[in-house]
Amino acid sequence: MTYKLYFANDAGNDSMKTTLFSNNVSDDLKEIFSSGEDLECPSVIAMKNSLDVTAPIEFSSQEEKDNYMKDFLNHMDVSITSSSVKESGRFLVGQAALNSSLPLTHFDFNDLSGKSEVDLTLLLSLSILAGKRVKDAYTKGESLDEQLKMEVYMTTALPINEAKQPNVLNAYRKRYMDNAHVITFHNFKNPISVSIDFKQVHVGLEGEVAFAAIKNSPLAYPELAKSIVTYLNKKYPQAAGQIDNQFISNIKNAIGFDLGGKTSDCTVMVDGKANIITSNSIMRGYDNVLQQAVNYLQTQHYGFDNIRQLQEYLKQSSDPFMVQGKEMVAKVVKNAAEPFADEIVASASQTLRSVGTNMKSCFIFGGAAVPMKDSELFTKLNEKFKGFNGGQIIPIIWIDRKFAQMLNLMGLVLILKALVINQNNQK
Repeated sequence: MTYKLYFANDAGNDSMKTTLFSNNVSDDLKEIFSSGEDLECPSVIAMKNSLDVTAPIEFSSQEEKDNYMKDFLNHMDVSITSSSVKESGRFLVGQAALNSSLPLTHFDFNDLSGKSEVDLTLLLSLSILAGKRVKDAYTKGESLDEQLKMEVYMTTALPINEAKQPNVLNAYRKRYMDNAHVITFHNFKNPISVSIDFKQVHVGLEGEVAFAAIKNSPLAYPELAKSIVTYLNKKYPQAAGQIDNQFISNIKNAIGFDLGGKTSDCTVMVDGKANIITSNSIMRGYDNVLQQAVNYLQTQHYGFDNIRQLQEYLKQSSDPFMVQGKEMVAKVVKNAAEPFADEIVASASQTLRSVGTNMKSCFIFGGAAVPMKDSELFTKLNEKFKGFNGGQIIPIIWIDRKFAQMLNLMGLVLILKALVINQNNQK
C-alpha cells in the first residue's frame, strides 16, 4: 500500500499548526478523515555545526525506545536535500531546537520577506511530514534501514498582501510540487531517509480559509457555531433570540481581522468570496507589541532579552513576591497594544471606504485576538463602523479563545477533505 499523507498546514510565525491524516491503516477516505493527528510545532530551527553534533541516541529498554518514537516529532534532527531549499546543513527542528542551547532561527517579524520566500517554512513543513512518516513506519514495524517513501496532499495559506503579489501563490505551490525532497534523520546510529512526493498542493488566503470554518461551523464545528451564537446573543441583547446557526450559515458580506504575530490580515468577504483587491495586511502583529514592551521594560531594569521570555513571564502563576511586578509588566504590555489597535482601526477605515455599507458583520480571530481583547480595540472599531454605517451597529464577533488560533487550520482541514474527496470521485 502506497503511504499517503493528507496535510492541513497553517504555517504561523510562532508555531506551525497542522492536522495530519494518513492511510496507515486503511485506504478508505471516510475512515482516514474520521480521525487525524493534531500537531503544533514551534516555528524555530537550530543549526548544528561539527562541534554541536552529539552521539546517536541509545535506549536501555524497548519501552524507552517506544516512548521516544511515540514522541518522535519533538526530537527531529534533520538534513534536507531539495532544490527548493537553499539552506544546507543539519538542523534541530521545533521543540528539539527549543530544548537545545543552540541559537534559534525563527520568522523575523521585522523582515519584509514573506512566508513563501524564506526557507524556514519549507524546512518546518518537510520535517513534520517526514517525521510523521518515520513515526508511522515504526508503529507498523516497517524497516527503517531502507528509504521511506510518501505521497502528500496539502492545503496551506499565505497572508493577503503576500498572496496579492503576481504569481506568488503559484510559485509557492511549485516549491513543493516541482521538486524532489529527501529528508534525513540523524537521531540514530544509522540515518533514516524519507522521500516526499507532493501530489496536490492548494494554497489559499489566510482569513478566507478561516471564513470557511466559520460559515460551515454549524455542521462541521458545532462547538464553534454555539460559541458564536452565545457571544452574539450576550453582546447584543437587542438581537437575542434571533441569532442561530442559520444566521452563521447565511453570512456572505463580512470583514475578518486575523491578528497574528508578524502580520495582521483584514479579509473582506463579498457574496461569500474573498475580495483580494479590497482586503489588505498590516505588516505588524502582536510580536511587535511585545518587542516594544521589552524595549521599555529593559530601561526599567527588567531582565527580558526577548519576547519569548516576556511571554513565559506573563504565563507564570504569581507568587506573593511578584504580584506588583507582574501587574506593572502587564500594564506596560497593554499600553503598547493601543498603537497596534489604532493601526487595525485605520486598516478597517481604509477597507470600509472601498466597500461602503455592504459589510454586515466583523470577526476578530488569530493568536493575537486573545490578548487584544483586553485592549480598547472593540470600542475603537465599534465607533469607526458607526461612522460608515449611518450610526448603525455592525456586530463585532470576538472568536472564543478556544478557537481563535485554530480557525485557519480548521478551514484548511475542510478544504483538504473537499479537494481529496472530489479528486477521488473523479477517478
